[in-house]
Amino acid sequence: MVFEDQGRDGTIVTHLLDAGLVAGPIFERVAGSILMSGTLNPPNMFADLLGITEKMRGQMVLASPFAKERRPIVVATDVTTLYRERSQENTQRIRDHICSVVQNTPGNVAVFVPSYNALEQIFDGTMYLPGTKKEIESKTWTKQDINSLLINLEEAPKRGRKIVIAGVFNGRLSEGVDYAGGILDTVICVGIQNAPPSVFQKSYANYIKHKFGQSNFWRYANSQPAINTILQAMGRPIRAMGDRALIVLLDRRNVERTYAICYPPDIRMNQVSNSEGSGRFAKRFFAKVQREVET
Repeated sequence: MVFEDQGRDGTIVTHLLDAGLVAGPIFERVAGSILMSGTLNPPNMFADLLGITEKMRGQMVLASPFAKERRPIVVATDVTTLYRERSQENTQRIRDHICSVVQNTPGNVAVFVPSYNALEQIFDGTMYLPGTKKEIESKTWTKQDINSLLINLEEAPKRGRKIVIAGVFNGRLSEGVDYAGGILDTVICVGIQNAPPSVFQKSYANYIKHKFGQSNFWRYANSQPAINTILQAMGRPIRAMGDRALIVLLDRRNVERTYAICYPPDIRMNQVSNSEGSGRFAKRFFAKVQREVET
């Protein structure tokens, strides 16, 4: 357990560093358990963190039923949100990719970024998307605001329009919203959301290193949670077998070993080196693959 002084009216927040201390004894007392999730990846890591011993483990990893050609993934290798490489030029290249993909996408697009600060930097007053309405997530949005947005997304194609929604990873738009009916054609994930430095994160990383070893601590405490956040966002547009969507990852680190090993082994990454390449990829995909309307 770690205690953190939040500095607000004397509030002190406690963080549990080891969920296995609570979950492990529960698993030991039951005859069996079934754990299911689209982002329960890798299963052994979650078993370690939940205190499930080797003798209690059994796993079945099911391949995605969706055809890979209906959800291709393209990675831009000329951009990153790595702190030491941030610059106006890098931000402009990210904007160029977004613009190019939006222009070559027939319908609505969702863009997810690591923070509200990044959201403001990318979607500032100079970000121009012709013929497209922008909806930028706000911390003050209510459930009613989300419901209204979903209605607008559904109505936009009927009116010959498209909407770009922009939100943050782990925010209201990237998790918990069901974009059913094929209302999103493309999802763009900008950067990799590693946890920012904090008392909790430092304590958690040290605890993981002590319990699971040097070889596991970075993946368990940093890279895997960050990639699972992206996987969660990537799944937003695919809600039915007839859906199709393009996934664009704007950070070259996605194809570097540290992060590439955190993706499911059946995922294939297509690479482009500039915004013209991402635009061409989008244009070819939507010309070739149509959404199947369920009857």
